[in-house]
Amino acid sequence: MKKLFFGSPIVHTIDSKHRVNVPYRFRRVLGSNIIYADYMEKYLIRCYPEQTFQREKRDMLKKPKDDENRQIFFLIEETHIDKQGRIPLKCPMGNLEKKVVFAANGDVFDIWDYKRFPYKDHIV
Repeated sequence: MKKLFFGSPIVHTIDSKHRVNVPYRFRRVLGSNIIYADYMEKYLIRCYPEQTFQREKRDMLKKPKDDENRQIFFLIEETHIDKQGRIPLKCPMGNLEKKVVFAANGDVFDIWDYKRFPYKDHIV
């Protein structure tokens, strides 16, 4: 699996049907199937390529049932990138407003609410 350590964060807008365009350089690495988890307290959605998610899931299931990080797997959605390069977002996933930021994070990427993104000075 290729890593997504590249480039500056990218700003996109959620459309009226709650879809957002995935930046091309992310799509190129990810393929078409994406699994995402809602980190509501952080105002972001973490998106996993399918292969990465399966690995994370195996590791997570080894943790105690009351582990806080294990609970995130109850808040997941599986989706695919459509022909226009968009993914649908279930609202209020991630407490996201209309403007969002895509940020690479190793072999996953995060979709942040723009107002809460902590590194706005890195956006080109």
